[in-house]
Amino acid sequence: MTMPPLGTRGRLEASELPSDPTLPGLTLLGHPVQLVETLSRPLTHWLGPDSRLIDSRAHVRRLSPGKRCSVELELVVDRDSGGPPESRRLLGKVYREDRGAVVYETLGDLRRHGFGAGRFVVPRPLAYLPDHHLLLVTWAEGESLSSLFLGHADVSQHIAGAAEWLLRLHHCGARTGRRYSFPGHLQTLASWKELLTEAHPADEPLLADLLARFEERGKELSGLTPRPTHRDFTPEHVVVHGDQFTGLDFD
Repeated sequence: MTMPPLGTRGRLEASELPSDPTLPGLTLLGHPVQLVETLSRPLTHWLGPDSRLIDSRAHVRRLSPGKRCSVELELVVDRDSGGPPESRRLLGKVYREDRGAVVYETLGDLRRHGFGAGRFVVPRPLAYLPDHHLLLVTWAEGESLSSLFLGHADVSQHIAGAAEWLLRLHHCGARTGRRYSFPGHLQTLASWKELLTEAHPADEPLLADLLARFEERGKELSGLTPRPTHRDFTPEHVVVHGDQFTGLDFD
């Protein structure tokens, strides 16, 4: 596949972002030449032994100022065996701190526990560059479940597939990443109670009653074994490609 001209798709390039000292990797992403030099070595195993990275561009997909930035990396790859340059894509995520190292480990663990191939997968972690707080993972081909909701009348099979992906996550046995426990869930609900009380002080008694009822019912779950969890699973976090479902966003 021949690479189309870079920078012609009307998307915001990383070089157009203002400087953000909390996200040091954005500076690297805004300089294509330096980006090629930095990515070439850690991506050697993924590109292949007869391949050379010759150009790159970073297009912003989502920015949470002061937290993280997700970018689509367009790469131009030349092969020693000849032929026209090829285009390849991957996802880059720049973090404020070293959260990317934890996500890298979590994705690897999940792939070793059944999410590396087949119908239900997660992206392959390619590298984590600590100097730039930059995580590199394979690009998930397909459409997000949220997009499918808008474009198709019947998405029941996709919903069922996403639910099965989530069920398999809970039972996969991975030891890293977030793990669900009822006490942890109560702690999260307590935090939300405080936030809601600040916005609606008159509702504090109702919220306190609800939290107490949750805690009382939770006593029935005293023997629950903590399991892997996604925490904020939404249709945006599932990419559908044919009959394959890819789970995203393990930040």
